[in-house]
Amino acid sequence: MYWSFPLSCRPLRPYPEVRPADQDAAYGQFEVPERGVRTRAGTIVQLDLDMPAGRRMLSTITGPVGLALPRKVDRALVTEVAALAARVPVGLTLDTMDDLGFLDQLGDVVALDVKRCKDLGPITQLNRLVSIHLEDVAITPSLLTHLSRCPLYQLSFESIVLGLPDTFARLPGVRSLPRLGPLETIARLPGLRSLRLHRLEASSELRHLIGLDRLEHLELQIATCTHADLAQLGQLASLRRLHVIAHAFRPLAAGETSIAAIAPIASTRLEQLELRYDAYDVPASGEGASVNSIAMPALHTLSMRAWPGQLTLLEHLVAPALTKLGVAGGAEHPPLGWLVRFGALEKLALGNKLDDDELVHVRELGALRELFLWRTDVGDAALAHLTALALTDLHLSFTQVGDAGVAHLAAITTLRKLSLACTRVTDAAGPHLAALHALEELELGMTSVGDDALAHIATLSRLRVLDLMRTGVTDAGLPQLTALTQLDDLDLSNASLTDVGMAHLGKLISLRRLSLRDMYDVTGAGVPHLANLVHLRFLNISSSADHDLEEAEDQLQVLLPELSIDA
Repeated sequence: MYWSFPLSCRPLRPYPEVRPADQDAAYGQFEVPERGVRTRAGTIVQLDLDMPAGRRMLSTITGPVGLALPRKVDRALVTEVAALAARVPVGLTLDTMDDLGFLDQLGDVVALDVKRCKDLGPITQLNRLVSIHLEDVAITPSLLTHLSRCPLYQLSFESIVLGLPDTFARLPGVRSLPRLGPLETIARLPGLRSLRLHRLEASSELRHLIGLDRLEHLELQIATCTHADLAQLGQLASLRRLHVIAHAFRPLAAGETSIAAIAPIASTRLEQLELRYDAYDVPASGEGASVNSIAMPALHTLSMRAWPGQLTLLEHLVAPALTKLGVAGGAEHPPLGWLVRFGALEKLALGNKLDDDELVHVRELGALRELFLWRTDVGDAALAHLTALALTDLHLSFTQVGDAGVAHLAAITTLRKLSLACTRVTDAAGPHLAALHALEELELGMTSVGDDALAHIATLSRLRVLDLMRTGVTDAGLPQLTALTQLDDLDLSNASLTDVGMAHLGKLISLRRLSLRDMYDVTGAGVPHLANLVHLRFLNISSSADHDLEEAEDQLQVLLPELSIDA
């Protein structure tokens, strides 16, 4: 039950945030303490009322919340939701429901996500709606007339055939309209602030956007983007955030560099720019444009997929406010000397083929706090260039880093999150990891780390999240983890544990999440040990060693009624 927009697509004016329980995790930083409940910073923001935990937690809500209703709604639930909506902003997700008659008792609801429901007539009883998403439903003139009277700020149509010629004339005040076409109709909404167009086939339709002089956020997913398309977008003077996703970019002429290709939108006051092209189609003939530099003084976030010549833009871009930069892909590129142009960078993601020596340029970024080198070729020598930085987050998964590289990291005592999954790290890295006293999250999954390293990891008193999936950890090493009194998320999937190890896990009383997938030597006799974990809210466990595992899980559920078990 998808609700509302990605974080980057939020309207600029504040509105009650109400997002029901099944929103994809990519669209927000949520914690899932138990199935049917999503929290942010410890506060419940979404409940699925079709789940026992969701229904149980409903009475505890004190702030804005999104509720996913079950298909069959009983009178008691309606009464409880109505009382809640009278106190705090409430949004509802309604999916595949035949009867929406209960909505006449929920007049205080401010947001709806309606999918595959038959009769939408009862929605006309809701006069406080500020946001509505309609998918696979039939829209009637009476519904549109009602919506035109509501204080709507967001409107989203998906998989709907609009057969009414005056549809948009009925909704002149709508400011956010994602996933809708054709573009001629959108031109009738001069107040539009945010627009998402996915799977757009003809870029020629972009000309209809020129009249939207209040448009601040635009997201395009298109087959081919051309220089002319960007020129049209450059006429949107109010544009602040632009995301272009295309299979290919076709420049104006042969030899045209990426800096020239981006020039048409430089006149806008862009703050966020994302360009994702799978290919760069170079014309067979023509004279390439020449641009020496491009100034984008308001730009603070830039994300690009690497294609030949793309980084030419970064060599000539003047963006003093740039704090977040991501360059993805596997294309060859010139040395990273251009990084010194962006001294304000706080977050950097490099996905290209990198030589260890190239990271010498990263050490000049004194403001850098988060560095992502995921799936690059960097090795131990590269990390020597990072020791002077006050990094808090470092992501090195799927790189060539080994124990010698971790030795360099021991100097970065500000690290709070370190990802070393699928690297060459072994037990020998343990003493170096122990020097990182501020660590709160450590990922070592799919490495050769074993019991010897746990003695050192156990000294990290602030550790909350520990990933040891598919490592060499055994029953013998687990007692050392009891020293981690703040540990609330542990993954030991596919580790060589038995029922003896389950007894040790039962002593980690601070745990809220525990993953034990593919535990082939764990039997039903080991599961009851977890009954001591009174704070545990999520358990993922599977084993092929014993047929009574499911029965043991049922018994554990009785002992821990607030626990959600995923087998």
